[in-house]
Amino acid sequence: MTKRGRLHRDDGFLMAALLVAMTVMLIVMAAALPAWQTASRREKEAELIFRGKQYARAISAFSRKYGRLSADRRRADQRALPP
Repeated sequence: MTKRGRLHRDDGFLMAALLVAMTVMLIVMAAALPAWQTASRREKEAELIFRGKQYARAISAFSRKYGRLSADRRRADQRALPP
């Protein structure tokens, strides 16, 4: 057997090994994808809940400070302006 013939056989083995490795990686990624999507969705939901609570605290603080909500203030300002 010549040296050139051996290289071609090794190249075929290398190609098969790469295909097997890629297949295993794809299977692992396909299995992990739903878990990753769920974690990502929960992280977004937690961020939205946190921001909603911040808005609620800000509105509550404004209401405590001024005794009314900001929409009430706009109506009072509009009544003060001449027509």
